[in-house]
This record gives sequence, C-alpha cells and structure tokens, in this order.
Amino acid sequence: VLPPGVSLQGLCDDASYAPHSVLELHSWLKETMSDLGLSSDLTDLKRFLNRILGLPIQKQNLLFNYFYQLLQEQIRVAKKNGKYSEGVSDLPGSHIRRCGQQSQLWKLAYRNDIIIDRGVSFESALGKLEQVEGPGASGFYQSKRPLYGKTAYLLAIRKPGMHHLYTICRPNTGINYFEMDHAELVGKYVQITAEHVRDGWQEAYISAADQCLHGLRCGNGPQCAVGRRLTHVSLITGTVCAIWGALEAVLSRHEYELSKADRSLRVVRAEMDDGETLIGIRYPSHLLNEVQELLQAEQAGKCSFANMAALGGRSPLSLTSVVEEKVELPGPVISKLLSKAFRPPRTLLTYFQPTAVAHQIKHPEVETEQKKRTKQELKKDDIKKHCTSPDMPVIHIIDD
Repeated sequence: VLPPGVSLQGLCDDASYAPHSVLELHSWLKETMSDLGLSSDLTDLKRFLNRILGLPIQKQNLLFNYFYQLLQEQIRVAKKNGKYSEGVSDLPGSHIRRCGQQSQLWKLAYRNDIIIDRGVSFESALGKLEQVEGPGASGFYQSKRPLYGKTAYLLAIRKPGMHHLYTICRPNTGINYFEMDHAELVGKYVQITAEHVRDGWQEAYISAADQCLHGLRCGNGPQCAVGRRLTHVSLITGTVCAIWGALEAVLSRHEYELSKADRSLRVVRAEMDDGETLIGIRYPSHLLNEVQELLQAEQAGKCSFANMAALGGRSPLSLTSVVEEKVELPGPVISKLLSKAFRPPRTLLTYFQPTAVAHQIKHPEVETEQKKRTKQELKKDDIKKHCTSPDMPVIHIIDD
C-alpha cells in the first residue's frame, strides 16, 4: 500500500524507470536505499540528499519525487492541524514569564520584556532519562576535568536510529542545540549513576540562577550571561515593518558587540507559563533606546536610515553636525542605456541569431565619428565669428 499523498503517476517521466506496481516500487526503494548505505539510518536528511546525487538522473528524479510527495503530504496534514510553522522559531526554556507590562516603542510597535528559565531540575532530567527505551549509553555524565573550578554535569540521550550522536541536556542551559559525538562524550566525560549526580546537579541548577558560568570573580562583571539559567529577552510586536529600517541600522552599528544570536532580526515565538503566546522580533534590550532616538530624528527630518547606513551605522545624535538628506535631481537620459533597458534578454536560443533590434541600434563608432565632425564645425563657426569682428583684420578661411 502506498503512503498517503503518494501516487505512481508523476514519479518518473522516463517510462523505462517508472514502476508499474506498488510492489515493484517498494522493492526498488529498498534496494536503492541499501546501495546508498541508508537502509539502517533513515533520520539523516542531509546525508540522504547528498548520496542520491551519485545515482543516475532518472533514478534521482524517481527517488526525489517520492520524497517530495511524502513531504508535501506531511505539510498538508500539519497545516490542517494548525501545527505548521513557516520560519518562526520557538524560544527554548522550561519556564517563560513576563517581566513588567507591555510598553509602547513607537506608534503601533510595542516592547515586551520576558524572562526565560532554561534550566532543568534533577527531577525533570530523571524523567527524560526514564522515557528512553532500551539499554544503552544514555545516562548522566560528569566531566573528567573541572570547568572554572567546578565539575560539570550533563544528561546524554542517544538519538533514535543513530549510534554515535547524543542529545545533550545540562542543568543550567537545558537541551543543547548541537548534538555531541560519542568519541567526544567518552573523551571528556565519564558516566555515573543518578544517585551520585543528584547533589551536584541540584547545586549547579540553583547556583546558575544568579551566577554566570565563570563564577563570582568573572571579569565581565555582573552583566555576563554565559551559562546562566535566567535570560532576559525583549520582543518587539505589532507593526514591525514600519520601523524595520531603524532596527537594522542600529544593529549594523553594534554588530561586533553582539553575539551571533542577536546580530540578525529573527521572528520568534514565546509560549508563556500562563498560556499566552507572543510572536515578534527578538532584539537586544539595551539598543531599544537608541532605536527610539533614531526614529525621532527621522520623523524630525534630521536623518534618514540610508544616510545612517552610509555613515557606518552611527546614530545621528552622536554626530557633531546635523546630517541633512540630499535629494539628487534626475540626470539626462542616455540613449545607449535606454535601448539596452528595452532590449529583450538573450537566451540560449536567440544568442547566435541576429535580431531586428540590433540593426536599429547605432554603432558606437559611428556616433563617435559624428560627434567629432559636429565639434569641428562648431570650432570653425567660433573662429569665423571671432575673426570677423571690427577690431580684427580680415582672415579668409578655406575649407578642406
């Protein structure tokens, strides 16, 4: 039986490779996946897309069309159930709550300050471990060497269908974005039981609430947020498109001062503990005052976002002189560029064929020769006018 959304028609344009029955299709898929070395690992999409490039073109089309039909069916079901997300990432965290009330940033754009608790308590980590099926290398680990004077703890859970990659969960930052290889895991950590890790895990969980990973003697000061459980995030909601230029201009000025996560404008979604959902632009909170100053200067006509970008992202209020917007008048129309703009683009079929437009366009050398003759005639007229004045003797000019 074919999966929902998959049909034999349209899988392959070449009749010699097109399967004539469902049994033939399943037999061919099983054999092809085995030849690609993917029969035991069906979860690595990047490896699958890379390895099908080694197949003949007809087999590539057949296998990719089968994958594409499955993907479209999954997207259709997700849209129907309201679970489809188009480019909106969720803010990770075990607990998310508001920090103060919503405030107005600019007209219909609003500022929302939230606090995200990324930490995972020992009870929650133990519950994640109990959900793992079957024995294996999944479990609690402690570092072989101390990190900033303390022993580091983590929970490693083997990914389903993959024997060398593990999902990492730490008491202070929760689940990590990147997996860890088995060789790196056993090289840096040693596995211990849940009873031995309980006290150390809880201590790291509690201390990370108000301390960074570097400890009390951190050289970055109290504002350092590396390894902290609680992170403060600002979301801009409302009509964000109207102030998009100001947000990008301020970010470009402080690009090298920000982390990689804050250097670009990203649409995120935050689900609060009370059931409220916020969708907006994540933005560094300490730059919002500068955004307001730039918007006020733009409204007063003192500066534009284009001028600020040309000045390297500097704020107009930090300049010694007021930057005025310069409007350039349109220049004369160049006939050569005008004809090029209305000329149809060349394709592989029309590149070697003469076109009617090409005969209508004057050759640049002819135009240059005409300009030279016109300039010579103008010079002769000027000489005649100058020489025929009453104060000058009569001079006869003989044309060639």
